Amino acid sequence: ALNKDRESNAEHGEALSESEALAMEVAFFSFFFFF
Repeated sequence: ALNKDRESNAEHGEALSESEALAMEVAFFSFFFFF
């Protein structure tokens, strides 16, 4: 059970980093678009 929780946490962290990277790209392109 502990190992399963550890795997789910790793997947959640990976998805979080992907969403953060996507947000960075959106902010980056919107910065050039408006300025």
